[in-house]
Amino acid sequence: MPTINVKYSCSGCGLYRVSLTVQARQQEPIIDWITTVGFRIGEDHSRRSPHCVSRVGELMIPITGAEVLGGAAMN
Repeated sequence: MPTINVKYSCSGCGLYRVSLTVQARQQEPIIDWITTVGFRIGEDHSRRSPHCVSRVGELMIPITGAEVLGGAAMN
């Protein structure tokens, strides 16, 4: 399964542009893929900053070379 690296930041604890490898989007609806990515970010954020309760952050998804948002870059 292809993967991509997304980055996220948290305004509550100060994590900034943390890189996280997630599965690239295939044919699933964007809302399903974003939900899955959100869970992965939540897990990673909790591991890195276990006492942060902020629910405000920023997600950066690479789009260069991809056919769809969240898709892997095409060679």
